[in-house]
Amino acid sequence: MITIKVIWLDVGTYGIRSDLDEQMDPAKSPQLLCPSESWDFIALLQGGRVNRKLGLFDEMEPEEDPQLNQDSSEEDIEEECEEPPELFQKSELTDITLIVEGKELHFSKYPLMAGSVVFANMIKDSEDKSRLVLDDVPYDDMIMFLECLHPKRLQVTTDKNLEQVANIAHRFKHEGILYRCEEYIVERLSLKWNSKDEIYSNFFFHLKVADKCEMKNAVKAGVLSKRVEKVYFNANSQWGSSEKGYENDKDYIQLSSDTKLQILSRRLKSTELGIRFIPDSALSSKVPSLWR
Repeated sequence: MITIKVIWLDVGTYGIRSDLDEQMDPAKSPQLLCPSESWDFIALLQGGRVNRKLGLFDEMEPEEDPQLNQDSSEEDIEEECEEPPELFQKSELTDITLIVEGKELHFSKYPLMAGSVVFANMIKDSEDKSRLVLDDVPYDDMIMFLECLHPKRLQVTTDKNLEQVANIAHRFKHEGILYRCEEYIVERLSLKWNSKDEIYSNFFFHLKVADKCEMKNAVKAGVLSKRVEKVYFNANSQWGSSEKGYENDKDYIQLSSDTKLQILSRRLKSTELGIRFIPDSALSSKVPSLWR
């Protein structure tokens, strides 16, 4: 390719006088060309772009070597490959690789298939029985779920991992993990109310998780809990303002219409019976069964 370097241009009435480098004119003799011919000539040789209005010539960028791009892209791919956490690295005890968000997690088929019909069918129907791609599953959430199954960890359920673990267990119908999550929620919803307890403000969070994951026993425990009445009645004294009652609670808002109806029906019965806030110590066999 011929390269041209424009040293200076003198735009005149009759044409353009240009001095070009040695590659174009060894004698460096000035040339007089008409405007259109000179610009077209330079553009033709260089293969560049011409700005006729400003009289400027844009030099083309040097072409990149495709081999260099290929090498750099391969290096980028190698850098992006991350080692899985130590608990989920390949070993003689792992027999399946889960692909989550493009990352590999090595695990064992048995705890997945034994507790979940969905996992069992997915693995059986897969052409490669040693690899399973899980779409639309957050990587960090999947690690929390697998930690609850891994024999070396058997992570207990807490408020920090409850929602993530329960959502995956519900999606893949893993009965063992769902049972553990529901047990935890029922225990929290059934605790005796204490105004100084942090659990007080997590009531609707636990109920929301149970509702979304179709844990019927946990939802029933929440709806029938004495605390569902006290959370509402004590909104002013405990939270400082009625703005933090049911309607403005972020977790209550996410409850299903059916669960909300059950809660409101319970409150209606309480109102009709003239029952207000009753301390646990005042409860007796004479109190209507809906309070027990």
